[in-house]
Amino acid sequence: MSHVRVAFGVAVTAAFLVAVDAAHPADPARSDPPTFAADVAPIVFANCSSCHRPGEVGPFSLLTYEDVRKRAKMIDRVVSEKLMPPWHPVEGHGEFADELALTPREIETIEKWVAADMPEGDRSKTPALPKFIDGWQLGEPDLVVKMAKGYPVQAGGPDIYRNFVIPLGFKEDRWLTAIEVRPSARAVLHHTLFFLDESGEAQKIDGQDGKPGFRKMLNATEGQLLGADTAGLGGWAVGGMARHLPGGLARKVPKGSDLVLQSHLHPSGKAEVEQTVLGLHFAKQPPKRSMANLQMPPLFGVAAGLDIPAGEKAFKLADSFELPVDAEAVMVGGHAHLLCQTMQLWITPPGKTERESIFFIDHWDFDWQNQYQYADAIALKKGSKVEVELLYDNSSDNKHNPNDPPQRVRWGEETTDEMGSISLLLVPAKESDAGELQAGIRRQRIASMARNARKAAGGAGGLFDGIAKQVKQLDINNDGKISKDEIPAQLRPMVARLDSNGDGDIDAKELAALTGEEPAPDAAPAAAADETAGSGIKLAGADGKSYWPQDTRARVANVVIFTTVDCPIANAYAPEINQLITDYKDKPLRVYLVHVDPDVTPEAAAKHAKEYGYVGPILLDPKQELAKKLGISVTPEAVVLKSGSSTAYRGRIDDQWGDLQKKKPAPTKRDLRLAIEAVLAGKTIATAKTKAIGCDLPELPKGK
Repeated sequence: MSHVRVAFGVAVTAAFLVAVDAAHPADPARSDPPTFAADVAPIVFANCSSCHRPGEVGPFSLLTYEDVRKRAKMIDRVVSEKLMPPWHPVEGHGEFADELALTPREIETIEKWVAADMPEGDRSKTPALPKFIDGWQLGEPDLVVKMAKGYPVQAGGPDIYRNFVIPLGFKEDRWLTAIEVRPSARAVLHHTLFFLDESGEAQKIDGQDGKPGFRKMLNATEGQLLGADTAGLGGWAVGGMARHLPGGLARKVPKGSDLVLQSHLHPSGKAEVEQTVLGLHFAKQPPKRSMANLQMPPLFGVAAGLDIPAGEKAFKLADSFELPVDAEAVMVGGHAHLLCQTMQLWITPPGKTERESIFFIDHWDFDWQNQYQYADAIALKKGSKVEVELLYDNSSDNKHNPNDPPQRVRWGEETTDEMGSISLLLVPAKESDAGELQAGIRRQRIASMARNARKAAGGAGGLFDGIAKQVKQLDINNDGKISKDEIPAQLRPMVARLDSNGDGDIDAKELAALTGEEPAPDAAPAAAADETAGSGIKLAGADGKSYWPQDTRARVANVVIFTTVDCPIANAYAPEINQLITDYKDKPLRVYLVHVDPDVTPEAAAKHAKEYGYVGPILLDPKQELAKKLGISVTPEAVVLKSGSSTAYRGRIDDQWGDLQKKKPAPTKRDLRLAIEAVLAGKTIATAKTKAIGCDLPELPKGK
């Protein structure tokens, strides 16, 4: 069984990742509109600028009035729809440290400012920018390590899940308090999970397929079941802020162990190489308190009966646990894929019937699978009941369903499969109870898997009854590990039944696609320049020539695709746009790429084209004349113009993006291609208008 491959997904959401709480929004009782200097700047500087500055994850800067005004509509949209800040726990279900959610008053301030045409106010009253930390956010690490070799990521294709081994070579045990991650290619590393391997098996299989790392996570037949007890230091995701474990806690790193990075890489639109660097921070001495990770259902629900029928709107996954000792809840987080809708955790004190919700996400977001630290540790008495429930929607009503029409979905490690669990980081109230807490969690893990496996098998006995009987024979010796000679050996046949997407179900071509090994398309030959004169709006090209993209007299149709250099969604479509140019190079049509950012120079557009492999005419529409004429609202958005300059199609390139935060693993409908084929064949386009998903057009400077 391969361990979980989490997919957090989509670059554009990182564009507005927040760092700290906002400051002083406008007074709603005021009659005059908010201004940037007095009202909006404090919110943006406190919540956006730490990521939106040179060298950080944001694709553009938000450091000045001009920066913010240019992106005002985008900011207004993402905060109004609560896509940003990326904070998903529902208020009133636990109190967390460093909560990122904007208040209704702060959101209203931004909305009113945009509605008032974004007045600057008195520039002299604009607050100073915060003092940002450059370099390592937690200070100089005790040890800096990195991947031995960079991993090549293609411009396009499916996401890549890959494991990389970093030998640590420790001669003695050490205690880890924090890991800070520095990607070498920020646009492609979406997340990485941290695991320890004491067996040495990871090093043995590293690079066996000719590339750095390996695809399959270690399983029970190859070594230690990685990640079973990686409490508290789970991983890093786009925009994540490094932090030390709270309360003097630390994770033991046994001598001789290797660090394994389980990374999710997603193509950015251009070929890049990722060689992740890590800064490790260690405690000077072993911690005085131990910690334990309670995951429910265990092992991301591998045996919890995750078998969701097509069309099922409310599939439920649940589990429970009774605390064997007094303990404190310190941190919580969840994991699931695209079909999950909600997840919740309750506590029922001993002798009570009313339970209290201490974690609730009512709109699960596949792209933001964070850990949340409680503002104050929650004291839990021995005998307290911990319950979790996750709900899944596998119907066509779920716009994030990757399958159209819906298909049966089982447990599996790929994005289109499903998983599900909530993890609660616990600390025993008395250190002398640490062993009993760990042992109780291990007993719960095996009992839960055996119970759920038997249920999934329709009450079958034999193997699953045997698993339950094996619980008493486990070597629960307080070391926090389950060896390959114990329960995992019994689970292997069960996992084979549940893991419907194993290697036997994937042919060689599909496997190559999943690992990102399909060859990139050949570049199309450069297009010839247009005539010296034409009809419609004239635009300058990055090559210094003039073009008339509305002029279709010399061909059946023109395809015009609008973009900016810093829209992650537009950039991610570069391989598909280049493939369009290649596929239709011998047809009577032309594909134009049009930049709508008023600040982009011909040199910047040419540099962008070189980075992303564009070979067709690259045009500049700095006043957005053509964009407005054709009704464009976001990038990327495409228009097919047929003879007579009439619009035959306007909208998305394909249906891969459901909204700013929801991207399917692959498109199921290629709308632009269908429109092109229909026009070339002289047929009516079935769907002449679709909704494009992307970045709002940049605001033009005042007076333009």
